Amino acid sequence: MNPVDLYASLYRPSAAAQAASLVEVGEALQRQLEDLALDPTPERAEAVAANLAGAQRAALRLRESLLREEVTHGG
Repeated sequence: MNPVDLYASLYRPSAAAQAASLVEVGEALQRQLEDLALDPTPERAEAVAANLAGAQRAALRLRESLLREEVTHGG
């Protein structure tokens, strides 16, 4: 395996792997939002906001992977 392929396999998970992980992200965010609603604190709100931003980044990384795979597979 050449170095570029090795790097990609280590640091660029497939779109399918990224998509599968979003279920866990969604479930974690749901629990955090429920906890925030039940016991709102500035600290909890800040943590939820940071995790929502992380979920947004994850969705954008998935988008990039999907586009990259589309180009690679000629779609």
